[in-house]
Amino acid sequence: MKSRIWMAGVGVCLAMGMAGAVSGAEYYINDTYVPGEDIYTSATGHDGNPGTAALPKATVGNVIGTCNLQPGDVVYIDTGTYGSGAVISNTVVGTAGNPIEVRGSTNNVAGGTKITGLGPLLTVQGKYLDLFDIKTEGGTYGLQLGDGAQNCRL
Repeated sequence: MKSRIWMAGVGVCLAMGMAGAVSGAEYYINDTYVPGEDIYTSATGHDGNPGTAALPKATVGNVIGTCNLQPGDVVYIDTGTYGSGAVISNTVVGTAGNPIEVRGSTNNVAGGTKITGLGPLLTVQGKYLDLFDIKTEGGTYGLQLGDGAQNCRL
């Protein structure tokens, strides 16, 4: 009898521990859909879309400006070339244990995720952000850490 009570207590503790894990929302960006190249979504992006895999947005700036990113959220930027000038503002704040991730495409054969243009290509002002697999080409700065940027991993 004691072992059954003990096992039930262990089960409750495990369930409570798992309930505390935070899983964030996922947002998707795609310039144009190219079969065989895109890895995150099979739809062409449009900034009027909600940013789901089925209806991705077209630009980084629009996701930042309209999606209210929270700790644990992940932004997937599909294979393609994107314009410069995006700012990940100081309102985009993850936590030490639950950063906000921005993931570019890992399809390097097709060019991956590339930001091109003039001036600063991507400016980061947020906190606890992890950026992966994003290439920059041209511009004054590929990646600029602006005022307020803290605890960002690239």
